[in-house]
Amino acid sequence: MPLRPIARVSSRELKDFRANLREQEPIIITDLYRGSRIAEVDSIGRAAQEFGDIRLEIGRSYFDQHYDEPQSQAHEPDETLSLRDYFALLERVPGTDRFCREQALPPLVRSAFDLPGISRLGPESKPVCMIYAANDGLVAPLHFDLDQREVLFTEVLGRKRIYLVRPGLAARLCPIRNFCSFPVHRFAEEEREAFFAFNDAHTCLLEPGETLYIPKLWWHYLANVGVTLAFNVRFGLAPASVRLRTLPSNYLNQNVSRELVDPLTGKASDPRCVEQLLAAFYGDYPGPEERLHATVAALQEAYSSVCASSLQKPYLSGWFKALMQQTPAKEALYYGYYEPAKLPGESSEGCSEADLKSLQRLGRVNRMEPEKLDELCRDYGLAPSVAELKRREANILYTNLMFGRYREDWPV
Repeated sequence: MPLRPIARVSSRELKDFRANLREQEPIIITDLYRGSRIAEVDSIGRAAQEFGDIRLEIGRSYFDQHYDEPQSQAHEPDETLSLRDYFALLERVPGTDRFCREQALPPLVRSAFDLPGISRLGPESKPVCMIYAANDGLVAPLHFDLDQREVLFTEVLGRKRIYLVRPGLAARLCPIRNFCSFPVHRFAEEEREAFFAFNDAHTCLLEPGETLYIPKLWWHYLANVGVTLAFNVRFGLAPASVRLRTLPSNYLNQNVSRELVDPLTGKASDPRCVEQLLAAFYGDYPGPEERLHATVAALQEAYSSVCASSLQKPYLSGWFKALMQQTPAKEALYYGYYEPAKLPGESSEGCSEADLKSLQRLGRVNRMEPEKLDELCRDYGLAPSVAELKRREANILYTNLMFGRYREDWPV
């Protein structure tokens, strides 16, 4: 199956963006910010002149943390640099893999454009804007975003080679949490193209000034061509999505959430199913494994019921299970794979502050604000005491960690 080139239109030619939202169809808008100050930033020098003083958190390329290096080497501390100093770093060290990880768009950059009208379509919610800056050749590996928002991704400087894969094909990607476990960035170019063609991918080379609409929960792979500066506007977060995204992340929840929530109205097509899923995860269980089994069963039932157009069985070869079982615990985190016995704080009946902090530091879980956890526990008639909430939080964090390594044919 050939790759699908993403259509380009000007803002004047964009007649009905609602149709793209309804059909979840990617599109490139070539001049969405025409006439704004951000559209005038066409060089590194101009970017340094306009925004050079903004502060950026700079860290290592995050795909190394998933595929290449043991834990002790992967988590180098971030540093804060001005955009001007980051550009200077790229000039001094042309091959550096330091880049600006996703962070909130600084007010100075936000003041350089007005929110586009199309970001007000769909469910009413406050848009979120993020900024990125990266060196030539750095890659964001194939993944989907957990926030369940629609995305308008704009390239300011440089270009990006982008591939998009619809959620319904997730089972082909051997997914672990929200990442494809195939190291696609390590493939030869011809092999990578064949991989994405097999997965019916949409593709483009996003040029400076262009904006790509990425439908919510779609898989995306981005490779930087030249020094790049980009930002996005994330919008259309539905109330039902706010609740569903607190469930453990994997392709089951990805597809169920996509199918249950209408992208235009934000309404849940089956509110009862949403409630059943939340009840399954936030119910009271003696331990995290019981919560895991109940949550997986509920998600599988919902997946088979509402995701008829999605692949129903994962593509998983026998060697993968054997490989993961041999993976050392410290490295297994990057694959989302942990045996229950290797988790800190083994007892689900009690969890010390140190154990709870250790669980939180693992970072590969969906963390919730305490008030959200309290609210959900109260919704489902669970004990609201502080001690119980701490125990339950640890229990839920355990389940999240184990959820990442779950496969239908694996004993848990």
